[in-house]
Amino acid sequence: MAPKRKLVGAQGILFAQICEHYIHAAETECNDTPDDLPIFSRLSPHQRLKLVSEVMIGVLCEKEPLPPNTVQHNATYAALIETLFTELEVEFDEQYMRGDIGEDILNYDQEDSSNRRTPEEMEEYDYKLKLIEYQAEKNMEKMKRKVERGKDVGEFVVEESNVEPPDSTYLKDRTENLKSLFLGGAMSQDERNSMRSLTDDEKYVFSWRRLCDAAFQEDFSFPLPLATVNFDWRCQKKSKWYAAINLLLENYDYGTAKERGIIMGPINAHTYADPKQLPRIRAVEKHVEVLRKIYESSWNPMQLSFDQRCIFAVCSNELYCGHGHNKFLNAFVTSCNANGIDFEKEGNYQARLDIFREMKPNHMEGLEYPYGASSARVNLKDWVPSNFSGPQFEFDGVSCHGPSTRMPSVGCYERENLMACSRCKVAMYCSAECQRLHWPKHKKDCSKFASERKDKKKIAETAKCL
Repeated sequence: MAPKRKLVGAQGILFAQICEHYIHAAETECNDTPDDLPIFSRLSPHQRLKLVSEVMIGVLCEKEPLPPNTVQHNATYAALIETLFTELEVEFDEQYMRGDIGEDILNYDQEDSSNRRTPEEMEEYDYKLKLIEYQAEKNMEKMKRKVERGKDVGEFVVEESNVEPPDSTYLKDRTENLKSLFLGGAMSQDERNSMRSLTDDEKYVFSWRRLCDAAFQEDFSFPLPLATVNFDWRCQKKSKWYAAINLLLENYDYGTAKERGIIMGPINAHTYADPKQLPRIRAVEKHVEVLRKIYESSWNPMQLSFDQRCIFAVCSNELYCGHGHNKFLNAFVTSCNANGIDFEKEGNYQARLDIFREMKPNHMEGLEYPYGASSARVNLKDWVPSNFSGPQFEFDGVSCHGPSTRMPSVGCYERENLMACSRCKVAMYCSAECQRLHWPKHKKDCSKFASERKDKKKIAETAKCL
C-alpha cells in the first residue's frame, strides 16, 4: 500500500484533493474512519490528521522523502484511498438525489443487478447471520476473559508465502480479471470533445469522477496503462471505477505479511466468529494501544490545528478557515503571491510547504481550535488522545432480536440484560414482551438453531464466505 513514487500532474491534483477533503472529514466525523481499516480508524482525529499530513508531504512534495514504510503510514495511505471510494459513492448517490442533472451526457453503463438475493435467500442469509453473531458473542466473551486474567489468545502469524507481492504471473492474472477496463480500447478524443460544456452544478456533482478520469489519462505504466481504459467520467459502473483507482493508487509491496494482515480487513461479527481470527483482533488492539501511547506522550493541545493548516497550505485552492486562523490565512496567501504562486491553482506543493514551514513560528494563534471551527466554543474532548475512545469494532455484541415496540419493522437493538431463548440459546431478548412479539418469526428457526449452534467449525467456515 505504501507508495513507491511521487504523484504529479493530474494524479497529484487528485491525491491533494483527497488529503484536503480529509480536513473536513476528521472535523465533522463524516466518512473519516473506514471500518475495514481498524488501525487507522481507532486513532484520535488529530493523530489521524498528523499521519495524513506526513503521507501527503511524502507523496506530493518532490524534495521530501517518501512516507515511511510503517504500519500507521501504510494504514493512512489505504484510508485515503478508501476515503476516495466513499466520496465516489456519495457522488453517485447525490447525482440521483439532485434529479436529472447532467442526464443527457451520462453513459449509463450500470452495474448488473440480476444477482440480487430473493426474499428466500435473504431469509436464509439472516438465519446464518444470527448463528454467526451467536458464536461471535461467545468468542468475544472468551477473549475478554483471557485478557482480564493476563492470558493471551495466541500469536498472530501470517506466512509470507501466502501473501507474496505481485509478480509477473500475478499481474498477468490480474490483467485477465480486468479485461472490462481495457477491452475495446480507450475512449476516442473526438468522443470526449463532443460533450457540451458543463454547468457549475454538474461540475460539482461529477467532480471526483472528473478528477479520477484526468488522473487515468496521465497513467502510461506497464503493463496496465490506465490511459487506455475504455470508459470516461460518464461511466456509471462503480466496479470499473474502483478497479481502475486500485491500479492507479494501490501498491501491494508494503511492510511484512503480518503488518499487511493487521492493516487490512474489517473486524466484525464474521471475524469474531472465526476463532483463528482472535489473535489478529488482539494484535490490532495492542498495536493501537502502542501507537496512541507514543503519540500521547508528545501531544500538545495548543497545536491542535497545526496539521490541518499544513494540509490546507499544501493542498487547498479555496479560501476558508475558522476561529482564530484569519491572520495565518491572509499571511499565507500573501506569501504565495509574493513568491509567484497562484493560490487558486493546483500544484507547487513543495513551494507551498516551504512557505508554510517558514511562516509557522510567526503564526501560532488559533491553533487550539480545529481549522474550520466557526466558534471558540467547540467540543474538543474527542480530539484529546487520552479522552478518545474511538469507534467500536463493527460488531460490539448481540442485541435484542425482538421488534421495536415503536417501529415493528425494525429491531429492538437493546444490548443490556439480555436473556437467551431457553430452547435454542441463540435468540436473545431484553424482555418477555420482545420474546412474545418475535416468536411468530422465530419459531420456524428455533429448533434449527438448537441443533446447529454447537457446530462451531461449520459456523466459522460460513463466516468466512458469507
